[in-house]
Amino acid sequence: MPIPTQMTVSGGRSGTGTGTGTGTGTGRGRGRVGQHKNILVAAVPSGMLGFRMSTTVHVLFFARAREIAGVDRLEIELDGDPRVGDVVDELRRRRPQLDDALRACRFAVNQEFSGLDEAVPEGAEVAVLPPVSGGCGPRSENPCPESPTSR
Repeated sequence: MPIPTQMTVSGGRSGTGTGTGTGTGTGRGRGRVGQHKNILVAAVPSGMLGFRMSTTVHVLFFARAREIAGVDRLEIELDGDPRVGDVVDELRRRRPQLDDALRACRFAVNQEFSGLDEAVPEGAEVAVLPPVSGGCGPRSENPCPESPTSR
């Protein structure tokens, strides 16, 4: 793949172009008799040209997902422009014990419910939200109060 380069020749001349290869170097070229020109050619990584190489995502776990993950938050880096599905795949890789729970979870990107195809911008919060039920019952420490319908 061609790499954009910048070439500067002392004496004020410069130019741009593309080529292949990596690294930096200096050399001397001949100008008029008795004069030497310094040439600097530098290959610039694409990340320095405004292309994002990776995306940092802040994952927040809630309820049962937090219990299974063993943490309430996790910071991950993903290549390129990830989607929610990419975040989920990375969570499965890092925390295999979450696999079953993640199948039932919903996800939110920056506090907006999102599908697996939703883009995840740099620095976004991705919330992992398992189904939650509340109230009372046999598993609850709080027994159900008597009500006309429960009699």
